[in-house]
Amino acid sequence: MAPNFWPLWIAQRDNLLRQCLKLMSGNMDDAQDALSEAMIKASVKFEDSMDEIRNHRAWLSRIVHNACIDLHRQNRRKAEYHEDAHNSEDDSLPSISRRDVATPEQNALTGEMFDNLERALSDLPEKLRRPLLMRCVQDQTYDEIAENLGLTNCAVRKRVQLARDHLKGCDIR
Repeated sequence: MAPNFWPLWIAQRDNLLRQCLKLMSGNMDDAQDALSEAMIKASVKFEDSMDEIRNHRAWLSRIVHNACIDLHRQNRRKAEYHEDAHNSEDDSLPSISRRDVATPEQNALTGEMFDNLERALSDLPEKLRRPLLMRCVQDQTYDEIAENLGLTNCAVRKRVQLARDHLKGCDIR
C-alpha cells in the first residue's frame, strides 16, 4: 500500500463523512458504514491507481458516493426481502422500500440541517471543536483524546460539554 494514502484519507475524512451523512439522509450509522466501506476500497485501489489520479479529493469523493449508493441498494434489497418473507399474498401493505425513499422536502431539510451544523461547528473555537469531533465523529474515548491533545480527561470532558452546549444554543441536537 502506498505510504501516502493514509495522510490523504485522514485529511479528507471529515469532509467525506459529511458527504456520507448527506447522501444517507442523516443516518449516522449508515454514513459510517458507507465511509468504512469506501476507506477499504480506496486503500486497496490507491496503489494501483495513484499515477492516474489527477484530483485525490474528487477521486475519494466518487468512491464515497458509490459506497453510499451501494449501501442504499443493499438496504433496499434487505427491506424487500424482509417484506417478501413476512407478508402473505393477501396482505395489501405498502412496500417497505417506498418508505425508505426521502421526499424532496426531507432532502432539503436534511441539507439545511447539515449546513446549520457545519456553520455552528465552524463558529466553535478550535480548542472546543477538535475534542468534540474526535469524540463524536472519530468515536475516540475521552482518555484517547486527552492523550492526543495533551490534556486531562476532565479537561476533555469539559470542552466536549461546552461544545455541545454551544450547539444546543444554535438549536442543534
